[in-house]
Amino acid sequence: FASAVPCPVGFECPERSASPVPCASGSYQDSSGQATCRTCPAGSYCALDASSCNASTTGDDGSVGIASPTPCPPGSFCPEGTNGSKTFLCPRGLFGNSTALQSASQCTSCSPGMFCASDGLVQPTGPCQAGHVCVLAAWRPDPADNVTGATCPRGSFCPSGS
Repeated sequence: FASAVPCPVGFECPERSASPVPCASGSYQDSSGQATCRTCPAGSYCALDASSCNASTTGDDGSVGIASPTPCPPGSFCPEGTNGSKTFLCPRGLFGNSTALQSASQCTSCSPGMFCASDGLVQPTGPCQAGHVCVLAAWRPDPADNVTGATCPRGSFCPSGS
């Protein structure tokens, strides 16, 4: 008589499983013998990709499962259940210079005098253009919206980085 084999790490084995089922992207399993995979926690992503070392292999078929979450990289944020490292990028006007951010609210507003031109930045793009003032969360070097910045007012001068 053969006996049941515990489900391997990185896989789930629901009732009546003939073989282990790999955890889907956005989930993982770090314990053996489990019926279901766990949802990837906020601040991490769960995906099979070449840039992370979170996979485990098993069985004769060479299937691969997700064994552990990977911290969200700088420039990105990862809510619960995130399935890729670049799924959620800090939006333009903001940047993210640390790992494991959980929401866009944890991205940093572009500093006064600087602008952040694109999504997914880890630092500001550069200083604001001469003749303009960047206040906060500017995404253009020459803001004129009176929210993120403005043109230099009369009677003043505004060098680069103002």
